[in-house]
Amino acid sequence: MAIVLSVYTEAAFKEYILPSINNSDYEVTLRKDYFHIAQDLVLKLEILNGEWCIRKGFGYSVIKNNALYDKQPLQDKDVLMVHSMYNDEISVIVKQVESVFNVYKKFVLHGANLVTIGKDLQNDICYDYLGMVSRNHAKLVKQPDGYVIENTSPNGVYVNSRQVNDREMLEFGAYINIMGLHIVYLGDMLAVDVSENVVVNNNILVPYVFDREATVLLGSDNQTSEGQTMYHRAPRNYEKLDTGCIEIEAPPEKNQAKKQPFYMIAGPSLTMALPMILGCAMMIYSSGNTGGRSALYMYSGLVMALASAGVSVLWTMLNIRYQQKTDKEEEDYRFNAYSKYLIEKGDEVKEKYQETYRRLEETYPAATVCLEYDEGKGILWNRNHTHDDFLKQRLGLGELPFQFEMDIPKKQFSLYRDELSEKPEFIKKNYETLYNVPVTV
Repeated sequence: MAIVLSVYTEAAFKEYILPSINNSDYEVTLRKDYFHIAQDLVLKLEILNGEWCIRKGFGYSVIKNNALYDKQPLQDKDVLMVHSMYNDEISVIVKQVESVFNVYKKFVLHGANLVTIGKDLQNDICYDYLGMVSRNHAKLVKQPDGYVIENTSPNGVYVNSRQVNDREMLEFGAYINIMGLHIVYLGDMLAVDVSENVVVNNNILVPYVFDREATVLLGSDNQTSEGQTMYHRAPRNYEKLDTGCIEIEAPPEKNQAKKQPFYMIAGPSLTMALPMILGCAMMIYSSGNTGGRSALYMYSGLVMALASAGVSVLWTMLNIRYQQKTDKEEEDYRFNAYSKYLIEKGDEVKEKYQETYRRLEETYPAATVCLEYDEGKGILWNRNHTHDDFLKQRLGLGELPFQFEMDIPKKQFSLYRDELSEKPEFIKKNYETLYNVPVTV
């Protein structure tokens, strides 16, 4: 079962099919330019354990049965009134349906001068829903150039989602809605949604019967027609979606050489200087205790020992700084080289991503694009049974998994964190889903 919200204002009408989700939030945005209201209105809904309800939101209040609505589960045939902070009044009718697809049946008008619609049994199309359809709600009146629909009810008639206050000339393909009754005007025929509570007078509206014998199939000897050219059929430029695997390699190993403390590096150089310093110091001390004078060579030996120690320490410091500089340069080179590689791989993935988006849009165009087709387009009927997508139809925009598989290095245990090793996973997550692309069935 599915829930359909029929939204009415004084100017427009639209149906919203609630998605098949559970334990989640959802929003329905009523556009001001579509419904002729002061500002866009966002109705907040939620579904818990399979039951939908309207949540409290900013800028509106909801009335049900002349009382303030308080998150009761939405039931079939519920009628809600939404009042905005700008004094807009919006009617919402809840309908529970077995299928979201309307089943239409064609009826031939046969030049009928008048077709009446209402809940009275005497009407040619008898229908009622929650008592909102008037006894004589509307009528189709024949004119020299087609049919006019006249509204005779305070609850209104909607043609192509716009309310008809008085009367309106119907164009081929006009979509008529009367409180849930769906009718499509097809010139000399009406397609009526007969799925629920609809009774049609077959004396006026005769069911259409497809005459297979009267259908002429053109053979090789009869490929031309002297009638009006309706369209030019051209071979289809059908681009299948590319598939494959994009491999992203792991970054080079990070140099994790164990660093020694300063005294461990300088120690070997001081092993000779320290005994020399100690020996000279003892000789000077001994000479002083015996009353003798310290010879000059003793002091020169001490100076040599101290100088040797100082040079050893300085050399060690210079060596450490050079090693640090070399390690930094190697790490910078590793980072820059792998970053450049990732940019190239990212551009490769992005190019395939955008190409997929382009092919989907061109292969399955929106309904607004298809409505612009004329006899000169050459693409109106260019599909045939040899195409894989012969019977595919676009439902709308949504999300699809990216058809290219991205092979990235597996996560492995490491004692040290390497930020570069996380970049391939970031690229994969960023491009693994196609957003806002045509979804087909």
